[in-house]
Amino acid sequence: MKTMFLRLAGFVLILLLVSCTGQGKSRADLYDEGKSQFDTGEYISAEESLRGFLDQSSQDPREDDAYILLAKVCIEQERWDEAKTTLDELILNYPTSPLLEEADYLLGLVQQKRTLPDEQKTAQAPVTEEGTEEGDTQRESIALPSNASQGVSAYLQAMTSYKASPSKANRDKVERLIDKDMSLDDLSQAIALPQSRSADGFPMEWLQTKQVLLAMHLRQFDTAKSHGDAFLKDYPASSFTPRVKRVLADIAAMAQLDRKKIGVILPLSGSHKVYGERAKKAVDLALKLRLAEQGIDLVYADSAGDGVGVAKAMRKLVLEDHVLGVVGPLLRKEALEAAYAAEEYQVPLMSLSSAPGVPEVGSYVFRLATMPRQQVQALVDYEWTVREHRTFAMLIPQHPYGEDMAQAFWDEVKKRGGEIVAVERYEDGVTTFSTPVKKLVGRYHLSYRKGGYGPSRSRFDSTYQWKKAREKFIKNIPPVVTFDALFIPDFYKSIGLLAPALAFEDIEVDTKRPRDKRRIAAKRRRTGRDIKVVQLLGTNGWNNRSLGELGGKYVEGAVFTDSYFVDGYSTGAMAYFASNFSADYKRNPTSLEAHAFDGVSVMAEAMKSSPKTRNELRASLAGIRDFEGATGRLSFDLSGEAQRSMMLLTIYDGKTRELNRVTETMQKKQEALEKAGKVKSEEELIEEFENDETPAQSVD
Repeated sequence: MKTMFLRLAGFVLILLLVSCTGQGKSRADLYDEGKSQFDTGEYISAEESLRGFLDQSSQDPREDDAYILLAKVCIEQERWDEAKTTLDELILNYPTSPLLEEADYLLGLVQQKRTLPDEQKTAQAPVTEEGTEEGDTQRESIALPSNASQGVSAYLQAMTSYKASPSKANRDKVERLIDKDMSLDDLSQAIALPQSRSADGFPMEWLQTKQVLLAMHLRQFDTAKSHGDAFLKDYPASSFTPRVKRVLADIAAMAQLDRKKIGVILPLSGSHKVYGERAKKAVDLALKLRLAEQGIDLVYADSAGDGVGVAKAMRKLVLEDHVLGVVGPLLRKEALEAAYAAEEYQVPLMSLSSAPGVPEVGSYVFRLATMPRQQVQALVDYEWTVREHRTFAMLIPQHPYGEDMAQAFWDEVKKRGGEIVAVERYEDGVTTFSTPVKKLVGRYHLSYRKGGYGPSRSRFDSTYQWKKAREKFIKNIPPVVTFDALFIPDFYKSIGLLAPALAFEDIEVDTKRPRDKRRIAAKRRRTGRDIKVVQLLGTNGWNNRSLGELGGKYVEGAVFTDSYFVDGYSTGAMAYFASNFSADYKRNPTSLEAHAFDGVSVMAEAMKSSPKTRNELRASLAGIRDFEGATGRLSFDLSGEAQRSMMLLTIYDGKTRELNRVTETMQKKQEALEKAGKVKSEEELIEEFENDETPAQSVD
């Protein structure tokens, strides 16, 4: 008996210990745990962790994100009503959250999935004393306004039930209707109804509070202020008063402007600090060269490189520093959050990120970054009209930049009627490229090639002899090159490693050097093969002075594009920026610094019209035309996207140069040879090469 008792006590102790797991965890632990569990599909555990976080949380900046995750848990489990309740609480409690746009999207999705609410079903039938449709004595008839919506009708039915039986269930039903199913017009009608008045203030206090919060969410700031002032007059000591006061304080802060102050959001801490510091140098230079003479001040805010940080930065700049406009952020993962906040606060934002969908958020959002679509349009236009190329291949790095560029390139080629005949991908950060290049040109899966297995083992006396013969056979299998140009949307360091791998697999690239043209012609005659010469194409990730040194002869003749080139001009805005940056910081600026410099410079240009409101600054930015910036001549289209002419660049004699200038130089050399009568026939050039004892390149 004693043994049994001890076992039972031990079992109870274990249960108590298990029930206490998770107790005492910090808010941060609960949030991180919940997010991780959601990401791995452990929805029940995720919900428990996130609710624990919200129960303990107090003014944690991640509360709104926790609500979003909770709603997604409910959506995954098809608990539509609970998902809607969670999203409504987010909208109510965080009217200025940068996540409201996502909440609205999820709410629309949930509304489509939900069946008709019981409240609305009830509104379509007579309501009786016990809440049934028939069988009991009907309550007093309800006089509905002639223009009453379904929401107001349901509200009146619920209020009638509550007044007849003021139970918690009936009260909760009224609160849910006000919270979930009533528009601003519905709320105004309900406030005017005599049924909304009671000695204890219910539900009038909640009706008027919801009116303030909903108007704020809809960015009807004057309406929110009017309703908020009326609420404080009627209910100075309500439990809702602190919430209404916070909304009114935000509205008042938003109305305060320093018309000579620009906010700048950069990652000045965290893992991306180095990029923020580089951009800050360019912004400081713009202050010195352009902004100071206009009396403009800059206020920096650190985004820390994440969405939570950028939301806090936007709130600080608008509500505490009262800036007229904001420049930044830099990073893709910050861009949309900043754009949502800009629309929420109605403050002009000049984004420096190329993240998709940023200007589309709203009319207060502009983008100065050079977009993938603009770059590939310039490349494909050159290939299509000048080179008359129609078939293309792509080697795609598996990072967001590469994927975005590849998608834009694919779309542009298809739009013109061209073909993408080969595509291979490689992992981000790799340093050897043999496998993807082999796959691209049919030298990897040799069994699919005619005779790809090579010589038979039976023909050789030893395995060693057979392996050596097979290696020679494989080396001499020609690549399958059916494309005119190869597009590689990666950064210069990777290109410096990848380009030699193309030569190793016997892919001939167009270097535009006469000596290589003679070598390839000689190779055609020697092998009897129709060797296709490929044009290498790249993006602004290639635009670095080190590319020619890293890639050597293997990147000669490559064509890539950018809106900025440090050696582009000896005069003009681009040269003005580059020379001043180099003088101040003892190094050459990159495209990152040029875009940051232009971001604040364009904002300052728009402020020359002396805008008195943020809306006037927005209109001034929208009207910018042909602004001479470090990244070219800028204008903004109707969506807020910067439009500029792109520069085509190439590697010539180991250095990055403008393609049109290289073309002009080569044409002049050819004309000089023709004038001197020194132009040789192709046959003479081939023989000259074959007699040369030191060919420039030999990879076959």
